Amino acid sequence: MNNFTKYTILLAATSLCTFNAANAVEKGKFYASGSYGVGFADKFDYKDEDLALKKPSNANVFGLAVGYGVSDNIRAELSYNGFYGMKYKSIGIKPNNEVSGDIIQEINSTKQNANAAFVSVFYDIKVNKLKNITPYIGAGIGISQNKSEDMTTVFNTYNSSDSLTESEEEVDYLSKKTNSFAWHFSAGVNYTVNDKIDLNLINYKYANLGKVKILSKNEEGAVLTNKLKLHTINTGITFKF
Repeated sequence: MNNFTKYTILLAATSLCTFNAANAVEKGKFYASGSYGVGFADKFDYKDEDLALKKPSNANVFGLAVGYGVSDNIRAELSYNGFYGMKYKSIGIKPNNEVSGDIIQEINSTKQNANAAFVSVFYDIKVNKLKNITPYIGAGIGISQNKSEDMTTVFNTYNSSDSLTESEEEVDYLSKKTNSFAWHFSAGVNYTVNDKIDLNLINYKYANLGKVKILSKNEEGAVLTNKLKLHTINTGITFKF
């Protein structure tokens, strides 16, 4: 069981043991929230024959938000989300044209981070039988600053006995920041602890953060482009004022 799963279970257990719950965010009231979770990016596709269509590693997702109760069921929110730690690695093998029987392993790798700001609207689905549990759905638009680190390429040469005979490393593509239009769709469940605190037991978000780019070091003006789309699962806490 990983730390994220343990954290989610702990929050759920804490909420189930809490009594005297009040209503969710009320009309005319402000709130602030924080969250943490994990993001699963769609496969990276640079549309280059030397780079594999492959998923990067999972992202750490952090969130901060301030919101306002427009009505008893509708909330407007301004939020920040940070997506960090995505690592992409592509491994390819080809024959060494200079030495018969030798093969060259080509390992391309880069890291991807993003910072996004959203303006969102949420609809709280209040069901009397659920008491202090409130499902919700929401959507938002915004802007995301996406950054690709330098893409490094390692060339490992193996002989016919699979022994490593040579290793070289170079940087083929350079780091670049790109600002893109972003949007998201969200759904989740809040648990009202009291009139000041809600626990966000679970939140699913599909976030389309737009394009990311890396610049060729060897070909002036050449750019590789990828689209950054993530499915995230978060948990957090809300303070009501």
